[in-house]
Amino acid sequence: MLIILEGCDATGKTTLANLLARAMNGTVVHCTVDTPNTIEFFNEIAYASRTQTIIADRFCYGQFVYQDEDSRPITSTWKRNIHREESDMGDTSWDALWYLESRLLEYDVKLIYTYADPRTIADRMVYRGENPNKIGQILNGYEELWKHTLIKPIPFKT
Repeated sequence: MLIILEGCDATGKTTLANLLARAMNGTVVHCTVDTPNTIEFFNEIAYASRTQTIIADRFCYGQFVYQDEDSRPITSTWKRNIHREESDMGDTSWDALWYLESRLLEYDVKLIYTYADPRTIADRMVYRGENPNKIGQILNGYEELWKHTLIKPIPFKT
């Protein structure tokens, strides 16, 4: 089983991931800007979930909220490895996401969107020494993202 946790910073993803891992004897995979974040990387995680419970603390979805198209590893690997025709492609990010999600549908995947009210998120971020200035933009980005996904998230308010 693959459980994917997505949401704005400071919405409890890591806390929830650790609780689920303990309760389900699972492994937490924390996807950050330092992990490859390519289509192949996410496919490997999904494949591993066939024999073990994996809780992904973030997955591919954050790229669509936190990065522009040219900075998304999922888009560059889509262009380079899967869809080689780059002329007149337009925004290929959705194609890359839909391709990956169509592969994910072969597995037992649950997508959970963690969220909280903006004031709570801001308080948590300030407590952690982080800048809360873009919370509204990030929350709006996730709401827009969910309109484009094949796998619809289960909302979880923290």
